[in-house]
Amino acid sequence: MRSLFLLLPLLGRALGTDAAKQLDAKVPIYLGDAFWPPTMTFLAWLPEENTEIRPEPQAQVSVQSADDSDESDDLYPHWCNTAVDVSEGSFSLNGIDNLKMHDYFEDKAHITRDGERFADCFVTPESTRVGVCKRGHKFAGPATRRWTCWTT
Repeated sequence: MRSLFLLLPLLGRALGTDAAKQLDAKVPIYLGDAFWPPTMTFLAWLPEENTEIRPEPQAQVSVQSADDSDESDDLYPHWCNTAVDVSEGSFSLNGIDNLKMHDYFEDKAHITRDGERFADCFVTPESTRVGVCKRGHKFAGPATRRWTCWTT
């Protein structure tokens, strides 16, 4: 019984390292924003090899106007379906919980996990506009990838 109590801290560490392995250190985390006045939504997402994916059928919203053509096969930028809203504070990404973005509008941004620095962020050549989701999508408006973050 005593040996069981000695193994509990090791079990906690083992579980913690499994969560950290879910995000490869070679894969960046992108931070950006989608802006449709008067709302700016802060986003986080991971890159994909294929930069565009087809939307999930349940994610489509049938909103049609005179300037919309009937192009149901349009490709969305992948972030439209994979990004998470980080505007409210803590967020989860790829199974890693308790992440929080800091200093988005400063010279150097970073991400913390459980209060400790998790990733440092940099402006890179990838910092650019990344497209627009179709009308009716949860991330309305044109989006910009501002930061590329690397786990520490």
